[in-house]
This record gives sequence, C-alpha cells and structure tokens, in this order.
Amino acid sequence: MAKKKKIRTDFRKNRGDRPRSSDWTRRYKDHGFEDESPPQVERISGKGELVRRRTVCGEQSDDGETPGLSVHLDVDETVCRPGRVLSVLGLLSMVEDSSGNVYRCATRRLLKTISTDQRHVVAAGDRVYFRPVDDSEPKEGMIERIEPRYGCVCRAVRRRQHIIVANVDQIAIVSSAAEPRFKPNLIDRLLLAAEKGGVRPLICINKIDLVDPAVLQPTVGVYGRMGYRVLLLSAKTGFGVERFRQALQGRENVIAGQSGVGKSSL
Repeated sequence: MAKKKKIRTDFRKNRGDRPRSSDWTRRYKDHGFEDESPPQVERISGKGELVRRRTVCGEQSDDGETPGLSVHLDVDETVCRPGRVLSVLGLLSMVEDSSGNVYRCATRRLLKTISTDQRHVVAAGDRVYFRPVDDSEPKEGMIERIEPRYGCVCRAVRRRQHIIVANVDQIAIVSSAAEPRFKPNLIDRLLLAAEKGGVRPLICINKIDLVDPAVLQPTVGVYGRMGYRVLLLSAKTGFGVERFRQALQGRENVIAGQSGVGKSSL
C-alpha cells in the first residue's frame, strides 16, 4: 500500500482578537483607570492567532485560474462513492451517484476550513466523492472530497468567488425579444463570465413571434461578427427549437437568463 503524502496547507483565518472595547467613558467614570496599570512587558511572536496551518494527507492542486481548493485530499475510495452535485441548499448538497440515487449530503468540516477565495466550497455541478450513511431515510451522506474543476461560471461577491455552476462545456444564454424586453447588457455580462471560465457561450433569443425578426438582425450581426453563435427561437411556435436541441447534444450544458424569457418552455 502506497504511503500517503502529507502536506502543509493554510486554513481560513477566522480567529482574531475581540473587537475593540467601546465602554471607555463608563469605565473612566467608575474608577478613572486607577486600578489598571499599563503592561510592563509586551511579547512579540511571529505566530499569532491569525496564522492557521495544518498537516493534511493529499496532493497540492494547481488548476491555474480555475477556482477550486488548493489541496486534493486523500479519501478511502472503497468506502466513498463518486457523485455529481445537483444543487446546493444552504448547508446541504443534493448529490446524485452513478446509479441515479440522490443523497442529501453535508460537507466535511476539513473542506470548509481550508483557505480559499471561494464564497462556498461546494457548487452545483461539482464532481465529488461522498460517504453514504447506511440505512438512512431519506438517503444521506458526507462529502469527503471535491474533484478538480473545469468550465466554471462564477461572479465576484465582496472580493470572493461565487461559483454559480462548475464542470460545464456550454452555457445557453437565453433572452427574449419581448415580454420581458430584450436586454443586451445582461447577455454581455454572461458572455464575460463564460469567457473567463472557459465555457462556450450560445446566445438564444426566444419569443421572436412577438416581434418582426428583421428588428433583431443588427444585434445578431454584432454578436456574429464577434464569433458567437446566435439562435432565434420561439418556444410557442416551435421555430428554431430543433436547432437548439442539436446545439445542446453531446455537451454538459447550463441554461441561464432572466426570469420570464422561456427557459423552462425551451
């Protein structure tokens, strides 16, 4: 049996001094600080409360600009199962195994304490190894390891990465020609997120039965000259739906867009 590799890794720096005292006036009126004497000795150390490091078993992970953990932990694959995160609901993640069973999984504390710039350590689309709990109803488990990611769509929230979805090949950006009105600015924002995460964008404009398609040609031409594929669709009449279906085949897809544009109908 191969010897497990031990590495030192940084943990979240969530331990610090208490907030500064705010009751100076009350304390001065009570005793005027006569009972307090200034410290005569002050000790300075290179290791403070904000320095947290720990030895863990695993390998150093270097995924370049792809958001993820810096450590690929060792797990017992004879006990754990591979799975895919379908959704994240607060502290629980819905994980589907290779047999199609769905488990409600918590996240191992070690994963949540490793230092990272991510807002949440687990994201929808993650490929994980989880340890199922025997004879539990509903089915429950514990996520033990998160596999390296590719194709992430994320955004910055308070200087931290919020991963919306991971491990996808293509993002279908759905907008509507009317009801609600066409918003090219939202398409541009999603295009930037797709390009940054290495995900292929597909622009879909639904509800073209409500407008004259000629009105959309200038916008379609601009995106086409930039190298993006644009599909004009109508979920109501079925126009372009077959081309949309063919564009999704053979890829891991995510559909994004504002509410009411017809994502569910498509």
